Formats: sequence, structure tokens, C-alpha cells
Amino acid sequence: MRRSMLCMLLLGLFVGGIAPAQAIDTGRPTLADLFQQARSRPDIQDAELATAEASAAQEQATASLYPKIFGIGRVERYNSPTNLRPLPPTEVNPAKGDAVPFSDTITRYGLVFQMPLYVQPLYTLSRKTAVLLEKANIQRQIELVRKEAAIVSLNSSLYALEGLEAALVSREKSLQEMLKTLRIRVDSGKIPESEWMKVDRLILDIQRQRVDVERRKSQVFRDLFQHTGVTLTGSVPMTLISSIRTAPYPALLAAAKDVDAARFEARRVREQFYPSLSIEGSLLENDGTAYNTDTHVHRSYDSVAVMLKVPLFEKEIWSAGRVAEIREARSRQGYEKLRIELEALDAELERRFPLLDSAVRLAEQSVTRAGELLDIARVAYSVERMTTEEYLRYEADVLSAEAERCRSIDDRWQALAQKAVLYGQLLEGIIQ
Repeated sequence: MRRSMLCMLLLGLFVGGIAPAQAIDTGRPTLADLFQQARSRPDIQDAELATAEASAAQEQATASLYPKIFGIGRVERYNSPTNLRPLPPTEVNPAKGDAVPFSDTITRYGLVFQMPLYVQPLYTLSRKTAVLLEKANIQRQIELVRKEAAIVSLNSSLYALEGLEAALVSREKSLQEMLKTLRIRVDSGKIPESEWMKVDRLILDIQRQRVDVERRKSQVFRDLFQHTGVTLTGSVPMTLISSIRTAPYPALLAAAKDVDAARFEARRVREQFYPSLSIEGSLLENDGTAYNTDTHVHRSYDSVAVMLKVPLFEKEIWSAGRVAEIREARSRQGYEKLRIELEALDAELERRFPLLDSAVRLAEQSVTRAGELLDIARVAYSVERMTTEEYLRYEADVLSAEAERCRSIDDRWQALAQKAVLYGQLLEGIIQ
């Protein structure tokens, strides 16, 4: 009988859900304070940096369309006199003693510039980086929502554990009073000491459960600290003031951007077979020592060219194109897989919420009824019309009902946080 009673009591032990987490210290923060502190945590800052990186990558892709200008300088040494630049036949007259611009050591310096006029892969790359920037912005919003949802989830778990702890304290206090009465009756010889030991054993078990609850609370405090940087001493009050609006799934929007990026990448690789048009030129100064007069000679040599490049065969591009096409196909499959998962989760949440509301209502009624039955049992036990085992079952029923109520309330908050992540809704303004 005692084993059955203890099993029922253990069923009442609530196991709070623990989510991953992150750290600072305040006095009596509100939920809005926790949300605000969470925005400065490393994972949120990392999402901000990812957005900045995507923006810089887009700028980098666009920068390839701008001219490139750089200075050059070099000294050339030849084993025979070489012209500083191509020489027209009438430019000098060696017979009259003109210095011929040929030298075995030539110094060249000046400017060189290049600029693409039409390179289709560069335009496609720019569109790809623009898509990745849009994805980074979506991902940043998702991270913010996940952070707030994690805080709500953890705070709900903490509230549930506090409720269970209060129920354990209440039951222990009730049993301690009963234990005093039994001690008197045992000492007077009216009942065997085994009756006292049954209650004492149950009190010890409740105390063990309280230690376990404290351990779980410590884990939740740790996770909340990691998420917010705030050291809490208890749960923060939460009130639902608005409903979560349905919206396109942000995770699916991010996956769609992945598909677009893969599509642009496959296109960019194929476009490497397109003709490209570019312009390049140079402004060069050339100095040397004329081989026939041993005097300094100088010539300027400027040029500009428009170059058309037509790829005819390059196996590497064919192979890269095949890889890009496979990656595009995989990204589409990943999108479809995620869409099915999110739609299934959405439908499941729609079915779950009415059940959770009913569970909370029934749990409240169960707590009320268990308390009423315990009051009746207490009277019956006091007039010796009930055994100790029977009375302890009523105590265990109250504890089990309290634990179930805490669990039901926590389940509803957990589902709400899950729905917020699904629709990408920030909980600030929905819960306060």
C-alpha cells in the first residue's frame, strides 16, 4: 500500500522543460527588461554582424564593375639594346647623330587601368548577394524571435517549478502537523510506531523532491542568465495581452532566399561561357641610355584597348555548372521539406491550443476537488474512520493535481512561444 502511495506521489513530480540559453545583474526586472537585455547578447550581435557581412559582400560584388587603376614601375635588363617603345622609321636619324631610343637597361613606370564593359556573371553575382542580404535580414529577425521565445519558455518553466515547490511545501507542512499528532498517539501507545514512520518516510520523500526542484530551478536560472545576462531570484510575471497573428513562415522565407541564391549561382556559372567585353589601357613612361650615343633617352607610350573574350572550351566551367545545378536542386528539396514540416507544425498547434486550454481548466477543477476531498479525509482520519495509508493517498492526490496544473499552464506558454517562432512574431507587445 505504501509503495502504491509513493508511486502516486512521484507521478506528481513535475519535470519542467529546459531550453538552451545565455548573462548581467538587475534588481526586479520585467519581461520587457529581459527582452531588452537579450538584444545585447553575443548570439544576437552575431546575427547583426552576419547582416553587415552580407551587405559588405553585396558591395564587394558591385565593386567588381568599377575601374581598377594602379601604378606600376619596373626595371628591365636585356642582353642586347631593346627599344623603349615601338619606333617609327622616321622618328630619329642615326646618321645625324640622333640618340636612338634603344637601351639594354630600361626603366618603365606609369598607370594601368582596367574596366569591365559587359561581364554578365558579375551582374548575376550582384543579384545573388542582394538575395543573401535579404536572407540575413530575415535570419536576424528569426534570431530575435527565438531569443524572446526562449526567455518566455524558460520563465514559464521557472514559474511551473515554483508552483510545484509551493505545493510540496504545503504538503510537507500538512504532514508535519500530522506527524506531531501521530507522535503523541504513538507515545501514548494508541497506535504502533510504524504509522508514524509511514508519514515520516513520505515527508523525507517530499524533501528529496524539493531538492530536485531546486536543482532544476538552478538550471533554469543559469539558462536565463545566458540568454539575458540578468541574475534572477524568481520568475517574472507574464500576461498575454494580444494574440499572435498568422503570417508567412520566416524560416520558409529564408529557405526561399537560399533557393534564389542557388539559382543565381547556377546561372552565374553558366554565364561564364558568355562573351565578355572589357577595356584596358596604360600611361607609361620609359627611360634608358641610348646605345649609340650613351645619353639619356625618354619616351612616353600610351595605349587603350577594348577586348572581347569568348570562351570556347573550359572543362572546369562545365563541372562547376553541374555542381551548381545539383545544389540548386537540393535547395529546392530542402525548401519543400521545410514547408511540409512547418505546415504540419502549424496544423498541430491549431489543434493543440484548444486542448491546452481545456487541460488548464480541468487541472484547476482537479486541484479544487482534490483539496475538498483532502479536507473530508482529514476529518475522517481525525475520528479514526480512515487508515493512514488511505489518508496519505489524498495528500498525494492534491500534490499530483497541483503538479498537473503547473504542467498544463507551462505547456500552454511553451506552445505560445513555439507559435511565435513559427510566425516570426516578436513577443514584446504580445506578452508583458
